[in-house]
Amino acid sequence: MKLLIVGGTGNISWRSAQAALAAGWEVTLLNRGAPARIRRLAPPGCRVLFADIRDPAAVFARLEGQCFDVVLDVLCYNAPQATQVLDYFAGRTGHYLFVSTTGMYDRTRARLPFTEDADLLTHGWPYAVGKRQAEEVLLAAWRERGFPVTVVRAAHTYDTIVPVAVGDPDWTIPWRMQNRRPILLHGDGTTLWTLTHSSDFARGVMGLYGNPDSFGEVFHITSDEVLTWREITLALARALEVAPPDLRYRTSADIAAASVRLGEVILWHKMWCDLYDNSKIKRFCPDWRAEVTLEQGLAELVGYFRSDPRLLLPNDEVNRLLDTLCAQAPS
Repeated sequence: MKLLIVGGTGNISWRSAQAALAAGWEVTLLNRGAPARIRRLAPPGCRVLFADIRDPAAVFARLEGQCFDVVLDVLCYNAPQATQVLDYFAGRTGHYLFVSTTGMYDRTRARLPFTEDADLLTHGWPYAVGKRQAEEVLLAAWRERGFPVTVVRAAHTYDTIVPVAVGDPDWTIPWRMQNRRPILLHGDGTTLWTLTHSSDFARGVMGLYGNPDSFGEVFHITSDEVLTWREITLALARALEVAPPDLRYRTSADIAAASVRLGEVILWHKMWCDLYDNSKIKRFCPDWRAEVTLEQGLAELVGYFRSDPRLLLPNDEVNRLLDTLCAQAPS
């Protein structure tokens, strides 16, 4: 069986390639190489087609004469890109899986735990709204043209990204913990949150590959382990083998006022509890369960970062912002 992954070296896609190879699939990556970014190398055994998915001429040249049983796409973010997907892959694959996001659930209206038919955002966080609009294009193509699409919504999925409450998912927060700098949490740190290791997500997606009953359907694939942001932060400190950090607290509005970029993901996502009903994916894939605990996943994550000194760098701009916010916050 032939699988094409659009991407293949990122947080979700690398594990997806690895899982398919382990199952005996022939795996091809469509990847631009991203020389300016530090990424994992493609898993051994993958074939790599080098092209930027935003460059139609290059993509069509690489895909000429090729067909795939399944395409897994982690790099489609909005409606125009979804329209381009149809040009790329209609008639070229028996099954296209679009990796979307649970971030599109309208947390002001949707009930917990979230199901796939929960109310969706119509405005606000551009990333989530763009993904919703991409879903609409692709699902309309299924209804109107029979394009064999399945939507899989990832929640907060980690592996090579550090799960943090406030800040970027790089080495900045671990660096602060190692250097005894205070760590900022939004609200009082007790918001309930679901983290899913990308290897668990990859196994869930594989259970859908080639299943015609999944065409036109939407699934979220998440862990059933729920923790508070305070618990997650302390677990990261344990994985780093450092003392429990000095935790500081600011309102979500305060953080958003200091940084629009960091604030929008908090206001539209992280300030709300994040729990999921996984009965649909378990019904389609009865043998699937999320297996990686947070302690196991964080131990792997720390090992990944420490394997390359280039990854062990904090973001100076974010550090300065966090220092300012922490100095004004109670511990």
